[in-house]
Amino acid sequence: MVSYSNFFSHRDLSNSTSIRRTGSTENQNVKSGTLEDNNLTDFTAKSDIEFKASEHHFFGAGFR
Repeated sequence: MVSYSNFFSHRDLSNSTSIRRTGSTENQNVKSGTLEDNNLTDFTAKSDIEFKASEHHFFGAGFR
């Protein structure tokens, strides 16, 4: 069995604030927080092999 998956997300968890100090005519812009840009790609391969030699003898192997 072979599988593939992809997860992507982009989040902007930031805040913006505008400050004007007393006696000033200009605003000061402040931005703080977190920016997330995630891209996860996954490939998986799995195999199971079973061999039954007799009613009481069994062999199994696999990999992932």
